[in-house]
Amino acid sequence: MQVQMKAKAKKLAPRPRKKPAASKPAKSGRNGLSSPYGYRTVEMEWMNKHPEKLRPYAGEYVVVEGTRVVAHSPDAAEAIRTAKQRGVVIPFILFLEKPDPNVIRIGL
Repeated sequence: MQVQMKAKAKKLAPRPRKKPAASKPAKSGRNGLSSPYGYRTVEMEWMNKHPEKLRPYAGEYVVVEGTRVVAHSPDAAEAIRTAKQRGVVIPFILFLEKPDPNVIRIGL
């Protein structure tokens, strides 16, 4: 009487685990300026320091990329479309209200 032995199942080698990619600061614009954590700090700082450059666009939607205005229009979709045609991947868009002499803004 012959006894047949079952072949042992091969154990698979463990797969090497991928290391998480090191987080890099997000780039603002094509000019290579970095925004730490991707919060568009370059654009925010520029807008706070240079409000006079945004005044001509009061009442319009404006796309800011790095330290310059890339597109503007009374229609948000048109401003985004123009910015994307000019190479902006993720547009940073905001609406600039017309100043009202009867309104006083305090704080935020």
